[in-house]
Order: sequence, then C-alpha cells, then structure tokens
Amino acid sequence: MLINNLAVSDLRRYVLLIMFGSNLNGGVAKCQTIHSTNVVLNFTRDTKNVMIVNISDTEFKSIKKKLPDLNKILKEDELYIEKGVYNKIFISVFDHWLTRNEADEMIFIDDDYKELISRREKFQRFVDELFQSTSIYFWKYKRNYRVFIKKPLTNNDLIRKCDFNNLYSQRGRHYSLILPEFSAIYNEEWDWTNILWYKDFEKIKPVLEIAKKVGLYILE
Repeated sequence: MLINNLAVSDLRRYVLLIMFGSNLNGGVAKCQTIHSTNVVLNFTRDTKNVMIVNISDTEFKSIKKKLPDLNKILKEDELYIEKGVYNKIFISVFDHWLTRNEADEMIFIDDDYKELISRREKFQRFVDELFQSTSIYFWKYKRNYRVFIKKPLTNNDLIRKCDFNNLYSQRGRHYSLILPEFSAIYNEEWDWTNILWYKDFEKIKPVLEIAKKVGLYILE
C-alpha cells in the first residue's frame, strides 16, 4: 500500500483505521506493510493482541551505537558493571532496602487490594510517562539467541505488553524495555523493585525524575 505526503506522526492513526476500521478491537489482520515516502513499517500483532512495529536496520544500528555491547547487558552480565561499562540503579515502591524482618510483611501484600492496586498503578504510570517522553523498544531472543527488537505501536500496546493487571508480589522479569535516548535498559525484577541499567548517570536523570513524580523511589 502506497502512502505519499503523509506525516509520520499521522501514520499510526491511519494504519489502525486501515487494519481495523472503526472498531479497533474487532480487527482480524495480523500483519500489513505500509510504505510512505520516508518510512516503511511492518506491523504485527502478538498473542496478547499487542501491535508492534519491526524496526529498520538504520534504527537498529542507532540503538547499538547508543547501547554498545547490547547483547551482554541484556543478559545482565555483571562483568560489564565491574568493568565500568554499565552501571545499575533500582526503581522501587520502597524508600529503603528492606531488612529481613521487613521483607515478608512489606513484599507479600497481595491480599491487601488497595495497596496492590496502588503499586501496580505506580509502575504503570511510570511506563506511561516514559512512552510520552521517548521511544521505547521491546526485545526478545529468537533463532540461536539473536536479539530481535520491536517497537510498540501505541501506549496501550505497551501497557498490555507489560500486563500490569497481573502484577503480583512474586512476579518478576515479565518485561524489559530498551530506552536508547537515555542509553538505558529498564527491567522488571522481583520484590516490587526494578533495575535501570545505564551508561551515563546524567542521561538517566529525566527517567529518575519521572519515577519520583509517580511515587516511586530510587535505591542505589
């Protein structure tokens, strides 16, 4: 399908209308490629009904440039911390590292519905605010551990992928988000405390400010 003189900012809305018509939840298309003068996008829908965009080679090279040794850090290779190539900082619902006595009481709160919803909403708002401020990418291993990187089409797609409605005290490592603008990777971890891997502390300051804004805390 050829689209000329269409601003990239309008392309997403146009694609959704083409693929799904006026009822976005009732669409059946699984994949479609859209060509415009300046952009070629391939759209797919995963098992969670999340629309994602296959990135171009140029975009992939740009990510690798901002995040050298990407494969190693996606594996959370601590050697790269020891070498000083990357650092990590923690984003948590807690304002301090818990003692052993505190842990059972403060981590396992699934029966406290109000507190559970509050924690889910904080992490969701954090990801939502990130999406509004920068480009976010998913990644996964395929075909002999090659890294494949894709981009959520909309904020709702990102939220569905992260699946905050099923975030509980014993869930971890459900999603990992690449943030090239900040030379950082944000990983869901365990115990209501996530990791931000980064190269330059100055670059991640806007990310940390977003975390604080939504009620999360920074632990080092």
